Amino acid sequence: MAACPRLTELTVMYPHPDGAKSKAVPSEMLELVNACKALPDFDTIQIVHFLPGTGDRLEAIGIPSAAPLNRTLREEVKGMRDSVADCLNKLETGRQKGGRRKITLRVIELNPDHPRPHLGPVEVEECEV
Repeated sequence: MAACPRLTELTVMYPHPDGAKSKAVPSEMLELVNACKALPDFDTIQIVHFLPGTGDRLEAIGIPSAAPLNRTLREEVKGMRDSVADCLNKLETGRQKGGRRKITLRVIELNPDHPRPHLGPVEVEECEV
């Protein structure tokens, strides 16, 4: 982080686009939050998650419906969001104009089955912590 003192935004993709999934992702994300908190201009954390979609791709690997998988993924991402928010609320994130500096926490859901996936996310949730 010392090499990036002007870093203002951190984006984490989950699960990784190549399909890799790590049980340690929440702890790794919290380590990144801790490292970023010391940066003077840091103000945004984004969690971008990809729903697996439905249709031929899932049926080809033996999953007839993506609904249970999508529900599980959404629950995991919600847990990650809550952990990051708790971490930010507990951390000293700097001072700005005499008060506690606010950091935007954004969760972006992408779905390949959206009628127009190239136009943007299906859902965006944003809050300040």
